[in-house]
Amino acid sequence: MSQGATFGRPADDMMSSQRIDFANPNTPWLLRTFSAVTRPFADRLFSLDAEELVATARARSGLDDFGPPHWRHQYDLLLRALNSEADMSPLGRYNARDGLLSLLEARLKAERLLVDHPEILDVPIKAPIIIYGLPRTGTTLLQRLIARDEGLRHLKYWESENPMPLGSVEKPLPEPDPRIRKAKIRLALLHWAAPMVVAMHEMKAEEADEELWLMAMDFASFFFTGGYFVPSYTDWLANADLTESYRYLYKMLQIMQWYRPGERWVLKSPQHLGHVRALLNVFPDATLVQTHRDPCTAIGSIISTVAYAARFNTDRPNPLAIGQSLNGMLEGMLRESIEQRPADDDRFVDVHFRTLVADPIAEVRRIYAHAGRELAADTEAAMRRYLAEERSNGHAKHVYDLADFGLDHAERRQALRFYSERFNVPDDR
Repeated sequence: MSQGATFGRPADDMMSSQRIDFANPNTPWLLRTFSAVTRPFADRLFSLDAEELVATARARSGLDDFGPPHWRHQYDLLLRALNSEADMSPLGRYNARDGLLSLLEARLKAERLLVDHPEILDVPIKAPIIIYGLPRTGTTLLQRLIARDEGLRHLKYWESENPMPLGSVEKPLPEPDPRIRKAKIRLALLHWAAPMVVAMHEMKAEEADEELWLMAMDFASFFFTGGYFVPSYTDWLANADLTESYRYLYKMLQIMQWYRPGERWVLKSPQHLGHVRALLNVFPDATLVQTHRDPCTAIGSIISTVAYAARFNTDRPNPLAIGQSLNGMLEGMLRESIEQRPADDDRFVDVHFRTLVADPIAEVRRIYAHAGRELAADTEAAMRRYLAEERSNGHAKHVYDLADFGLDHAERRQALRFYSERFNVPDDR
């Protein structure tokens, strides 16, 4: 008997060709048992009271200062949405509490480090390469390719998940960093509990990853909308001016660079798609790389990923409600990506998914030309090795349909023509 079967891995998820039942997830029996046993006292055991979480983080860390107060407004918005909208299972409440405390403690540690080492804030984040676009448009492939360039600094999954050291912020980082092992254990549990995650969005502990967790430390991140059904927070996030939160991201990158130096950053997140103006306000010398693919394919993929992940945090996922909430947000992001983008600005590079897949190295070379960087021969060789390795790794197929989420493909195709025509994006067939 396989390990997955031993621990109760759902058989339907092991079938790569079978459509997932998003509304009735067959989760492992250990997770179902956890929720059943803790349900009578989950509200007290896994409290999501905003003030209590803040007090607990301060008590556990022995620190008091969270830094400039703008974070509190968005933190309170998130907590209200979690408590009133998310319909969390006991496991979901545990996950939310554990994650929020980790973020609060990391923020306290970061502020303490800056008090002790104010020189960190004098180090500029110079001319980053920032990749953004809808999920499934090639952003991960592009970032991980460029991350082969040892002259560029990227955020690895293990440090994005735990931005601050597990122990004292003053001590030299141990080798190997214990955060790496912690990330590997977390990902192993994730893949056991939800095996189709690999097909939807593969994560590796020591690979390049997104800066969503860094922005989650300021409580202005799509990290939360991907894990919980919080439509009021999602609406706020899509429409808010996040300039201050991007300034916080800048500060966290300075801290990351202080711990692990690097010449120049390569960043990536779909969140930037709807916040180009704030991105340019904070990173005016950045090279901005926008990826493009049939938006119906991309939107269907991200909705299905979020609907699948909902099993971790609620016993009653509602794929139709998830579809409606995310569909509106994602369409709005596409509109903002056009409206907030200055005309004829040579800081922007457009990369089409089909072109990227056909010749990834040529697209990287084109990005480097815009960014004023030479693609060295040894870096290109490392990129080609990575491509060869990825092509040899077979994954289960990610199967979904917009109709699974109450969306009509033809209607969406027409509604999103404004984007496809603006960037000359062909339909997927």
